[in-house]
Amino acid sequence: MTTITIHINLAGRSYPATVNVVQEQYVRKASKQINEQIKKYAAQFPSTDVQDQLALSALDNLSRQIQQEDEWSISQNQTQSLVTEIDGLLSTK
Repeated sequence: MTTITIHINLAGRSYPATVNVVQEQYVRKASKQINEQIKKYAAQFPSTDVQDQLALSALDNLSRQIQQEDEWSISQNQTQSLVTEIDGLLSTK
């Protein structure tokens, strides 16, 4: 795959990142969301520094990801159960 080097801005600092061309849009979108979360936490907790705001952003993002993975796993299991049930019904006919 083709890789490119892009510069992303997080909390006012620029970071180079080498990414697949396909991933570029996702990395840019993620950095935009992180910066938006930092602004939100800065407004909610004005006495916190950028490191605290980044930590809160990381916690928020990872907890949402874990929740989505759990929900996906439950959905996957339910789908597999339904497929097994349908297979059973079709094989008895």
